Amino acid sequence: MSYSRPSAVFGLVMILISIACQTPAPTGLSETDKAAIQKVVDEAARIGNAPTKDWGAYVRAYYTEDAVVLPPNGPAVQGWALMEPWFAAFPPMSDFRPQIIEVDGRGDLAYVRGTYSMMLTLPGATEPINDTGKYIEIWRKQADGSWRVIRDIFNSDLPVAAPEPKAEEIK
Repeated sequence: MSYSRPSAVFGLVMILISIACQTPAPTGLSETDKAAIQKVVDEAARIGNAPTKDWGAYVRAYYTEDAVVLPPNGPAVQGWALMEPWFAAFPPMSDFRPQIIEVDGRGDLAYVRGTYSMMLTLPGATEPINDTGKYIEIWRKQADGSWRVIRDIFNSDLPVAAPEPKAEEIK
């Protein structure tokens, strides 16, 4: 079987075009991207620990405008307009310390797994308690190169409080 020079050249050109058209596999997050995410987390902690909390600044620094927060024991909270009053109604907190345990991603998406601790004064309590918990977040790189959270779910390590007995159960 013999091949003509034009068909061999054509075959080689087709192989090169095929290789050139393949999309390279996305690589993991760069150290610059990881540092940018850590900077946003640090800024959120700074705002969360301020004596007077600016929850508007907090949600705009940390979340995209259409982000969804999935809190424990409550409905999803979507968008800045709902997040700001939700955070404002959160029990008073101090010494908020988020800690990134794992961060990875591809292209313009990343995930963060972490833990948190904070002092929290629950409704009706006179003294704050130390709450610890964990979270998973999905982040998206913005057009300006910054990173913001698009999905956030968290929960406490503390046990759920037992329900108060009803009056008829006390008798």
